[in-house]
Amino acid sequence: MRLLKRMLLLLLVLFLVLTCTDDDDPEMFILSVTITPEEGGSVSPDGGMFEDGTSITLTATPSEGYVFKEWTGDLASTENPFSAKMDQDMNITLVFVKSDGDNDGVPDDLDQCLNTPEGEEVDENGCSASQIDTDGDG
Repeated sequence: MRLLKRMLLLLLVLFLVLTCTDDDDPEMFILSVTITPEEGGSVSPDGGMFEDGTSITLTATPSEGYVFKEWTGDLASTENPFSAKMDQDMNITLVFVKSDGDNDGVPDDLDQCLNTPEGEEVDENGCSASQIDTDGDG
């Protein structure tokens, strides 16, 4: 009888050891991405829930007439694409700006004088004095 009790106890302990598993779910973190301006482009991935330690690669794709500027918020970088490790909730803003091919400070969609010579001041239309005075008489 004692042997039977010991065997039952041993079987019970063995059953509990074999059937008990570690059901701890991995910690999950939220990635939230805001795009500014909204029409400036898109991002992949555009947010979601990720397991602790997951590596993600954020890729910004500008819309026509825009260029990628930077990532801000919980992530600060001018790299595109950018890789990050999810170890906390992250709120990120993706910043696009309008294209300015000649770097005169006037976006291309408003610039009436593209290809302004470097270093010349421009008016609100993106035109320098040398571009307006085509006959050179001042």
